[in-house]
Amino acid sequence: MALATRTDRRPSMTRTLWDSTVGKKTIMAVTGLVMLGYLVAHMVGNLKIFFGPGEFDGYA
Repeated sequence: MALATRTDRRPSMTRTLWDSTVGKKTIMAVTGLVMLGYLVAHMVGNLKIFFGPGEFDGYA
């Protein structure tokens, strides 16, 4: 008894997006923006040290 394999399956949309160069560039752009947002948020938080101890303690 042989197992039947399905050959009519289409790749998922996620897989299709990942395999395309446009998809990879889009994912890189989105992750870059997330990392930039993380950097800016922490930079602003660290700059609060110049506004006094109360402000910095509120951030911490």
